[in-house]
Amino acid sequence: MRAALAVIVLAACSGAPEPAPDAPDALPPFPATLEIQPSDGMVTDTFAFGASGSAATPFGAIAIAGNVGTVAVGAQPLSAFVYASATEAPYALYDGFAIDGASWHAFYLYCDPQLVDLYDELVAGDGAAGMVAVDASGTCDAAPTATSAHVSLPAFHATSPTPAPGFTVTGPTIDILSDGNGELALGGTALALRVFDVVDCHDCGGAGWYELHSVVWDGLNQRAIFVIVYLLVGNTSQIELAYARSLPDLADPIGTMMVPATWSTPTSRRVPRGVPPPIGLGPRE
Repeated sequence: MRAALAVIVLAACSGAPEPAPDAPDALPPFPATLEIQPSDGMVTDTFAFGASGSAATPFGAIAIAGNVGTVAVGAQPLSAFVYASATEAPYALYDGFAIDGASWHAFYLYCDPQLVDLYDELVAGDGAAGMVAVDASGTCDAAPTATSAHVSLPAFHATSPTPAPGFTVTGPTIDILSDGNGELALGGTALALRVFDVVDCHDCGGAGWYELHSVVWDGLNQRAIFVIVYLLVGNTSQIELAYARSLPDLADPIGTMMVPATWSTPTSRRVPRGVPPPIGLGPRE
């Protein structure tokens, strides 16, 4: 991609990618810290979700109503919201962020139909890398009702994630090197991308997949974008981008899309956990 980036054109546009200016040979720089301003705005989802209960150490009370609330990390309740849902039978999953002044967590709540598991990963901040899975208990309340929630999150100053090495991805709009650093073209601009966690789901169902949980840094707009890069087993000419959300603007600047790219499996794969259930937020192909 660094030789000639192509613009990712959203479905609302004409549909044909346009050539972008040549990118420099070096990857765009990823900052050592993420300085994110407060988030305050409305987020609209196709569902309504609430959860009340608790999760095992190092977490605590979970209180979500109307897609917003708190998730405790240690004894501290962090401001949280839910922005995505998925079904991986027999579980219904809900994906969200929890924020304090020095950390950014991506969490995944599992309902069956009661609250049964919490998966959490530190996107940015000081702490252990990789996915943490704990038992949870409580109630889940969900309905397929479009919901607009007022989301208010604090500013944070968080240490950028350490790159998670392994996979390589090469395409006209995305490049990821084996050290976990890369770039993604949005709007004709090459933005720095960093893989911070790798999920091995090659035997999670169907053909299977791998997930490269990543952060994209948009310096011009001073925002950080969480996105999952899916590598679909048996499809080495395309990858999928999904479940994106940016802070502080609370937008989804990527959507769900298939983009051309080749990828290869490393000899040694990093598997952040070895017990079911899988992360479950499978590709939306």
